[in-house]
Amino acid sequence: APQDAHDIRTLLARYLDNNVFHAMEFADLLIDQARGGQGLGTVVSANEGNVVLGVVSAIDMLAHPDLESIREIREVILQHASAAGGEQSPERVFREALEGAPKRTGLLLAERMVNVPAQLMAPMYDSLLRELTRLRAAAPGDPAYMAPPRLRCDQWIVLSRFCDLGAHGGRRKKTGRRGGEEEGYTMGAERFFLHPEDEIFYQHARSKFVFPLSPEAAASALGADDGGMRLMGLCMLIDNAALRTCLQGMYAFLGCAPPPQLAGEDDAVAGPAPVATAAAAAA
Repeated sequence: APQDAHDIRTLLARYLDNNVFHAMEFADLLIDQARGGQGLGTVVSANEGNVVLGVVSAIDMLAHPDLESIREIREVILQHASAAGGEQSPERVFREALEGAPKRTGLLLAERMVNVPAQLMAPMYDSLLRELTRLRAAAPGDPAYMAPPRLRCDQWIVLSRFCDLGAHGGRRKKTGRRGGEEEGYTMGAERFFLHPEDEIFYQHARSKFVFPLSPEAAASALGADDGGMRLMGLCMLIDNAALRTCLQGMYAFLGCAPPPQLAGEDDAVAGPAPVATAAAAAA
């Protein structure tokens, strides 16, 4: 529905900070793919007024080269990866990931309003990973097998935000890059993530880097009185095989047992490559 797209666009208003982002185009992609036969992803709506409160979805970063929003996400990731510098060379790692060499890469997206309870996060991701598995395992003749494009991603990028808790948090350090010196950033131990599940992704990420966010983003997320906290961005690359472990960690964080299917090996989320996005589910 047009209102759903508008609400999702509002949720994504700060997804790329102050960078140009065709959020309505991206919102339409999430909805169109969900209703085009794949049924992948979850949109959480309020019981009254059907206001969209959150969305969890997955996108193949190679499947939509004609979309401005996909190009913008890619450019922002590479821009920040280049500025991050350091010995691990995040720019090389993330450029290879976004070019699909040698592994195909998807984007895991989870945005929600602050009043959406954390208890919803694990079931939402659980539903998403089940759908990824269903699409990957589809055989010829199954309608899911014909759904274009078919999701078989080997690894996933997650864009996140966390708070550096003042003097006890991250620190600045000098890092050499391209023959010069520029300010780098080291994540401190005292931090908290705006989305609790992102700390679990952080623990299992194969590669990651931190980048600064604008004062406007901090004011939007933390309010005028930020208590000396600093809002930072975090980009993570997570292997497909680690998603099951991450989901188990989400249930453990909530203090509840995962569903029986998660404990088994039958529906493990693994395998190589393409797309996905939002479906409708009411809270």
